[in-house]
Amino acid sequence: MTEENLQSQEQAPEKQTLEDLYKEFEPKLPAKEQPEAAKTTAPNGNDTAILTEFNSLKAEIEADKLARAREKEDKDFKSAVATLAKSAGLEGKDTILKGFLLGKATEDERLRTLWENRSIAPKTWEAALELLAEEAKSQITVTDPQLEENQRAMEDSQRTRSATAPQAPTQEQDIMKMSDGEFDFAWQSLIRGN
Repeated sequence: MTEENLQSQEQAPEKQTLEDLYKEFEPKLPAKEQPEAAKTTAPNGNDTAILTEFNSLKAEIEADKLARAREKEDKDFKSAVATLAKSAGLEGKDTILKGFLLGKATEDERLRTLWENRSIAPKTWEAALELLAEEAKSQITVTDPQLEENQRAMEDSQRTRSATAPQAPTQEQDIMKMSDGEFDFAWQSLIRGN
């Protein structure tokens, strides 16, 4: 199935599921070539030195290839986590999302297949990430510890306030409730010292 076919199918108005993506993307990977068996001949002195140098260079090239592949995979994984974070609204929760993504890949071999073929069909991989983001959003709830502490303090304050007996009105509160005549009488009493 070509990338163009996948793109035209992705534009369909129906909401796709991961299962739909798996069914659409059945990669036709080229068969791995079997390495030819090395011809074994009895090497002479010069051939041994050349063979040793050749094997050393071959090992260095393989190690370099492996290091570049690991760097690319790390970069792609970080990108996938960033996409999940942005789509799910869980920015700053990369560790949680890494675990989520690794867990899903461990459980589902088809997701690993999509991951391994992300460079062949990037649109399919992006669609899979969007679906995973929806799932992550529904499964992962993150709360702000400061907000929780503020809410707890407010509840404690309300409990304490409702549990205490109302205080007797102060003189200032009494004065505010007085009529003009009562106020004048109280004022005169204060002036006289009664």
